[in-house]
Amino acid sequence: MQYTPENMLVRPTSDPADPGLILSVTPDQAGWDYISFQVRQLAAGATWSFSSGDNELALVILTGSIAVESNRGEWRGLERE
Repeated sequence: MQYTPENMLVRPTSDPADPGLILSVTPDQAGWDYISFQVRQLAAGATWSFSSGDNELALVILTGSIAVESNRGEWRGLERE
């Protein structure tokens, strides 16, 4: 994919079925081979579940704290310092 000023700007996502989803970029949309990218906002006490299949998953915490449960382990009290 050739990047231009028009396709470099990614607009926020709006999905009534997934109100916590702010932005979602797929490899096809971005011209990438493997990486997907999402921005989510969760209210205090809210939960979010996702199956990454055979893919790796990275979580970036901007505010608050989270607990993660996966088939590879559990991590609690993860937070941004």
